[in-house]
Amino acid sequence: MLDRSRDEVEAKHSESSLNLRKQIMKVEETIRLSERRSDRGIARGVAALESATERVRLLEGLPTAPEPPRRSSAEIERKLDELLREVADIKKELKRLREGK
Repeated sequence: MLDRSRDEVEAKHSESSLNLRKQIMKVEETIRLSERRSDRGIARGVAALESATERVRLLEGLPTAPEPPRRSSAEIERKLDELLREVADIKKELKRLREGK
């Protein structure tokens, strides 16, 4: 009887723990998604600002901004590695979410 009661408590604890982990994963996923959206929004805003600034310079007859220096291959590789890590993390999250259902 005592073993049965203990087993029930452990089962409830395990279930609660699993539910909390799922909730944490969902919150973390939401945060990461929000961060990615925010980053994209900032990048679009910067691009729009640069485009508008360039048009104003053209309309005012001012010299256009010099072309930005080309990125080094090391910088491009670093950014590519960063993106690949992010994609791998997203795949892991999706796998965990699918297994959790």
